[in-house]
Amino acid sequence: MYLKKQEFSNFQKTLFRMIDERNLKDSDVYNKVHIDRRLFSKIRNDGYHPSKETIILLGIALELNEKEIDELLDSASYSLPKNNHYDLIIRFCFINKIFKIDEINKLLDRYHCKLFSY
Repeated sequence: MYLKKQEFSNFQKTLFRMIDERNLKDSDVYNKVHIDRRLFSKIRNDGYHPSKETIILLGIALELNEKEIDELLDSASYSLPKNNHYDLIIRFCFINKIFKIDEINKLLDRYHCKLFSY
């Protein structure tokens, strides 16, 4: 009963709502951040749970704001805590509308964090 009362929205529903709100095609999203079409197809299936990195890439492709990336990550049980350089840099990029992977990688590299590969 408790679960039914909550406004539960899973990751897939949240992601595709955000894509629809921006009037984008799936290919616009996955091509922008070089996510494989087959992986994106798996994401369309309700049973697939993507990595945090994949969700961040999708957020970059959608050019989400800080609140929206938090919502998308939360819908998959992830977050951007404020206790490490990687997550702080990613949050900074969403706050400051930095959506180019090479620019994000430069910031991550400066603090010896894992880079996005594409």
